[in-house]
Amino acid sequence: MIKKRIILFFLLLINFLYGDNILIIYDNFAIVNKDTTIQFQQGSHKFSLYNLPKRLSPESFYLSPIKDITFKNIEFTNFLKINNNEPAVTVYSKGNVFKGKLKSKDPLSILTSDNIIITFKDYDRFEFKNNKEKNKYNVFTISYNSKANKKEKINYKFDISGISWQALYNLFIINEENTENVIFDLNCKIKIENNSGASFKNYFVKLFSGDLNKQNPPNYYTKNRIMMAAGHDMAEHQLTQDNISEYYIYSLNKKVDIAKNKINFFDLLNSSKIKGKKSFFYEPYKNDKKVVVKYTIINNKKNNLGIALPCGKIKLFKKEKNADIQIGKDKIAHTPKDENIEIISGFAYDIKANKILKNKKKLDKNTYQYDYEITITNHKKSNIKVNIKEWFSGQVFIKSSNYNFKKLNSNTYLCSVKIQPNSFEKIFYTVVQTY
Repeated sequence: MIKKRIILFFLLLINFLYGDNILIIYDNFAIVNKDTTIQFQQGSHKFSLYNLPKRLSPESFYLSPIKDITFKNIEFTNFLKINNNEPAVTVYSKGNVFKGKLKSKDPLSILTSDNIIITFKDYDRFEFKNNKEKNKYNVFTISYNSKANKKEKINYKFDISGISWQALYNLFIINEENTENVIFDLNCKIKIENNSGASFKNYFVKLFSGDLNKQNPPNYYTKNRIMMAAGHDMAEHQLTQDNISEYYIYSLNKKVDIAKNKINFFDLLNSSKIKGKKSFFYEPYKNDKKVVVKYTIINNKKNNLGIALPCGKIKLFKKEKNADIQIGKDKIAHTPKDENIEIISGFAYDIKANKILKNKKKLDKNTYQYDYEITITNHKKSNIKVNIKEWFSGQVFIKSSNYNFKKLNSNTYLCSVKIQPNSFEKIFYTVVQTY
């Protein structure tokens, strides 16, 4: 099954990924697809592709077939690795110029005339003294046999490291007078950080979203286009969303420049009048003193969303008359349409909680009975509802309580408690636990 799937993806690769574009995976990894024109000569000859990114993975190189041309052999040369005779070089780094003899291969190191060794973690470019081998980091030399003299566009692909992207969300609370009907605005920007050592000028950019097994990275995509839901303003750069197997790709609809050693930002979405809920959770097995504030939003078309949202950092703001005040930040997971987005903003200031063990009794060798008391105090001027979520190890059941606990699974129970303004409630319950 896995083998068939890989073959299918390989065929999709051949058929669909053409033109200058770059598919960026989350963690410091991307797949570059490039076209260039070659003048082929009849018979057996060679041509070379120069100045490819220094962080290119040679084994990932793929050259698409061309009719009436047979590619016989592909040779890869890393120029740094063949210059062991310490040639004179000039290195340009962050506006400074350094001259010396090449000492090491990777990272780049030179020996200056003052006998000082300088190692460069990053640099703009380097030139050899005779300037004939300028910036030839990686060179592919391709042997071929052509039936005729002709000019053809070739397509090739390779992997690089040092480039990544992430989603950055801003969620604005417009109105939360009713905790069951909170109104939000949401925007999302895409941050692309390019430390690959290469610039990508006039490229289509595709962003891969999903939990990827990098042993078999997907260098393909399908054209199963999903239209953005109504109510979205996809802003200046207009992104579309493509579905590939268990993953999604977000594509900019126009060519852009991704400069090296730069951070680039693009808009993914702007959406308004989103509805959600605000709730309070007390989970004493995590923190027995504080109550968590959680916001929940359903990601569907009816709620002015309804697209697959990539994981990323999210900041929560409260809109006031004169300013937007940040009140929390969190991370969201990859969220398919029709699933909930959950954001924890922090702990409630005006709600206090405390749990104490009132009594403990041994029933037999490995079974104990515990009597607990929880006190929740509401210092707010409004009614609140606090959800108490309890988790216990071993085999457990709640024997008795003054509030109804619902069993979520074999170890987790949940109950809801309503509390009047400037008041408190006590919850008593007895637990029988076998270890």
